Amino acid sequence: MAKDIEDRADIEGLVDDFYRRLLADETIAPVFTGIQLEAHLTVIANFWVMILLGQDVYRGNTFQRHVHLPIEDRHFDIWLAHWTATVDDHFAGERADVAKARAVGLAAIFRGKFRALGRT
Repeated sequence: MAKDIEDRADIEGLVDDFYRRLLADETIAPVFTGIQLEAHLTVIANFWVMILLGQDVYRGNTFQRHVHLPIEDRHFDIWLAHWTATVDDHFAGERADVAKARAVGLAAIFRGKFRALGRT
């Protein structure tokens, strides 16, 4: 049985694999064109460290970091499917469940905000 998410190294590995999958997906990869991926991975890892480990290492407005991207409604389901699969492939347990549940909530919030902006 897979272990639960325990530390920053687990989260960094999760985020790295997740973005590897996103960038291999022809439908969603164009959203990330022009992004400085190494810096982005650190920010995303900080976000999930804050969410899953309760460490105060993330600063910023998550939505504002994404509002400029060419995100379409269909991308939310793809993003969520890859996140869920990546978590499930590596981890099982309470924090893994929280990671998936928070992603569902995050996708719903972002989707609603993009719709309010007339973007989806």
